[in-house]
Amino acid sequence: MYKTAQQLIREAHEAANGLPPASASILKEVASLLDVSTAALIQVCDERSTAINTITATRVNSGCPEGVDVQDWVKQLAEENLGLKAGASYFSYGSECGFEWHKTENEAVEAAESAIDDYRGDACDGWSEEVDSICLGIIMRSSTKVGERPRNEDDSCDPSIDTVCDYALLPNIETPATDRIVAGIKADTFEEAAVELERVDTIASTRVIALKLREFAKQLREVSANG
Repeated sequence: MYKTAQQLIREAHEAANGLPPASASILKEVASLLDVSTAALIQVCDERSTAINTITATRVNSGCPEGVDVQDWVKQLAEENLGLKAGASYFSYGSECGFEWHKTENEAVEAAESAIDDYRGDACDGWSEEVDSICLGIIMRSSTKVGERPRNEDDSCDPSIDTVCDYALLPNIETPATDRIVAGIKADTFEEAAVELERVDTIASTRVIALKLREFAKQLREVSANG
């Protein structure tokens, strides 16, 4: 018959009462060791369950694909996030102060708040509608000179120009993991729309629309999965 660790420990202590002192001491020591080992095992199992629950929640919340290690996925997301912020600069804008470029987020916040303060000074006569134009944000890409080289005879430009170049929006940051999450969110939105269309079905064509939405959602997921 199967017995739990607690039952074995209790029976060992009871049996020790009828044994010689030396044997009783050994049996009680063994029972105590079993008790400690059982407590440690329970703690390990609890910690393992907590870890599994945490990993499961992280997989769901981060949009980790099946078959992909959660830690590798989170690491990739973290690296993409750092990449997005590494070379980032910031801007603030208001209809009166115009566009301003800032090196840090704090500078952009201070500039935007200062612009609001300027309008606040005249708020006793009513807030200006222009206060709604104040905003700030991250500059992800900016026009950057590329391909600069000496002018040659094939270039159709003024002879006084010594060098020619082009401009491109840089840097071009690749974020495959983040893009996959966004695509998944879009796909979920189409799935929900399809369900709603079926729920309010009043004409045959709504089922066709729902089918097309699901097909499009599937395509979004496949594109994100294949990069």
